[in-house]
Amino acid sequence: MAHLDDDDIDANSDAVQVTIVPLPIANAVVLEQCDDDTNSGNSMGFNLNASEDASNSINVNGVDVDNSGDATTGGLTVTYHTSLAEAEAGTNALNPTNPYLGTDGEIIYVRVEDVNGCYVTSTVTLNILPLPILVAQTPEICADANPYDLTSLESAMTGAAGSFAYAEGGVAVADATSYTAVDGAVVEVTFTDGTTGCENTTTITFTVNPLPILVAQTPEICVDANPYDLTSLESSITSDAGILRMQKVA
Repeated sequence: MAHLDDDDIDANSDAVQVTIVPLPIANAVVLEQCDDDTNSGNSMGFNLNASEDASNSINVNGVDVDNSGDATTGGLTVTYHTSLAEAEAGTNALNPTNPYLGTDGEIIYVRVEDVNGCYVTSTVTLNILPLPILVAQTPEICADANPYDLTSLESAMTGAAGSFAYAEGGVAVADATSYTAVDGAVVEVTFTDGTTGCENTTTITFTVNPLPILVAQTPEICVDANPYDLTSLESSITSDAGILRMQKVA
């Protein structure tokens, strides 16, 4: 039987240094914008890159998805995906330079990867705010109703709180409380919702009826013609159809 003493074995050793790299940090982000002009629950297109900009107006919770304030931001790669599985695999990334036509409540999955290949996932939630609902107005007035107070129609256009702007032919109405309407005039109304900031437009279309033309009468009668039938003068006063009201003024 062979026997080996310790003296017969050459001993050797070395050190292995293991570096543990911290994972990048990713935050959940909410992007919020107004509906498209059809109020269909679809947006005009989300700028997904806004999730990396805490100061962007549609980034409502004001954080960066890649936590750009922390020490691991150097060399981070952010990609956007429509499923968690794709985000985990790093496949089928969306192009964030193209507006993303999302739907209300949709979740986009984000992969934040550092130069070492370490990654984490997070989410971007898309919120679509409805446009205010406005009711077009078609007032019919007599010519002597001018000037007309456009603001008197605001409660009929919407029950929401917000601000109104009025224009005609693209030119702002100088004083909405003293507008001179003509027959067929169309006033464009823009309403901004005070809660959501979303805007919508409608119109006020006027029908302005001219005043009836009346001809003063000066009948000369004998005393014995009394009592006198005033209605006998109606056809001479006006040819317009309607109701004549007469009263003694002197």
